Amino acid sequence: MKKRRIATTMTSIKDLIFSSLVFPVATFVFATFWSIYLYDRNLVYPKYLDSIVPEWINHGMHTLVFLLVLVEMFVIPHKYPAVGKSLTILGMAALAYLLWIFYFFAKTGKWLYPIFKFLSPVGMIAFAGIAVVTLFFYYMLGRFLNRMIWGDAALGVHKKKCK
Repeated sequence: MKKRRIATTMTSIKDLIFSSLVFPVATFVFATFWSIYLYDRNLVYPKYLDSIVPEWINHGMHTLVFLLVLVEMFVIPHKYPAVGKSLTILGMAALAYLLWIFYFFAKTGKWLYPIFKFLSPVGMIAFAGIAVVTLFFYYMLGRFLNRMIWGDAALGVHKKKCK
């Protein structure tokens, strides 16, 4: 009985992490990086990085992550937790990452992504806001795809038993 409860808890945690972070972030990284790269690669991945970072590593960071998430989506059904809980986790992770980007700039004087040096403070706020809204959209897309692939049963929300 205890092993079953532990397994159920671990599955709930795995589903929470996949639905709240893994799918939306991997999709965001893939879509955002390659969209900006195709527009002007120097905004996210300056040409000089080609001599430092092999092409296969770049694809591992920005392409393979998305492909692996899609494979998991089609192979393993996930029960998506409550939307509010998932979006709170995703929003907190996005905020933490944005704070890390600004902390890095404050300490080094260099932006992690060259695009930021071209943005005004208002532009940065707009960029961050659009990024968060896009992440939330990708969360909802993952929820929708999971339901389309696995049906309503997989969409079930993890609930605590009430007596």
